[in-house]
Amino acid sequence: MFYKAIVPGYANVGDAYLAYMQSGKRMLDALSQLIRFNFGDEFANKSILEFACGYGRFTRHLVMRHPTDRTVVSDIYRGAVDWQNEKNGMTGIYSVAKPEDFALISKFDVIFVGSLFSHLPKDLFVGWLDRLFRMLSPDGFIAFSVHDVHLAPNTAADFVYDRSSESASLSHDIYGMTYVSEGYVREAIEQACGPGKVYRRYFKGLYENQDLYVVPKSNAASWAGFQLQPSPIGGSLFAKRDGDRFMGSGWALNIGAESEIENVTVIVGGRAIDTVYTTPDDTGEIAKYFPGIQSRPVHFKVDLPIGAFPKKSVVKCRVTSGLHQTFDVYLGLT
Repeated sequence: MFYKAIVPGYANVGDAYLAYMQSGKRMLDALSQLIRFNFGDEFANKSILEFACGYGRFTRHLVMRHPTDRTVVSDIYRGAVDWQNEKNGMTGIYSVAKPEDFALISKFDVIFVGSLFSHLPKDLFVGWLDRLFRMLSPDGFIAFSVHDVHLAPNTAADFVYDRSSESASLSHDIYGMTYVSEGYVREAIEQACGPGKVYRRYFKGLYENQDLYVVPKSNAASWAGFQLQPSPIGGSLFAKRDGDRFMGSGWALNIGAESEIENVTVIVGGRAIDTVYTTPDDTGEIAKYFPGIQSRPVHFKVDLPIGAFPKKSVVKCRVTSGLHQTFDVYLGLT
């Protein structure tokens, strides 16, 4: 996934690795909000299953907040499960192609599926949702992400399955690219979890392009007033050395609807040195990648004297939303 889905979108492997790490942190930010809401501050006492864990994009952040003896990971890639067990120290369970063959029978307070339902054909979409929902404790919830159907090219269907993916080994009969409408997900939840089952949908709640769905096992009414606040996001537009100066620019956007970008702080070599002005993105170039987002994208610029800092100091801009959530945009080295 890293080399075939993330690296091609960046100028170099270093930038791609930063994006990989930031996406894992954003996942933890989102799940932490869900856990705090549903269970209060009892994060450490809850059992968590991370399903379709891969090589730990999310897990490496989770283990810094949650004890490994209360965490189980699972993936169809056995090498990934073995790596997780060796590097992160939690129990790992091999997954399988068919949900009815999945042997794990434990109950979990939280089941988190970061990006699997965004790749499943119809039968497995419902099948895995049914199988995982049955593994929830009475007060637990499952959270899973999907690609909304508006991201699919040239279609008005409720469900689109493209027989292609970043995987070089999984059959397209079980893993591709999936795009779904909320109507389809609602029907799948009712089919898998029970008629009239209440759920919550958080538009662009995970990563920058996936919707997050939460289905509680029982206490659905209490979720009615909860609003997930995704962390802000941003990226670099250009960066270069010009004589004795370092110049760059970037963009930022708060995906949550309740606040805008509050400030952008320039950090060089780990030290905050300045706060830069932001201007609205009037070009529409950023907004077109985030249809339906209510807040405004902004631009920012950086102009620094190189001589004032040690050679090859990292330059980044820390974007802060009105809710005090942050995201770091890497610009380059002095």
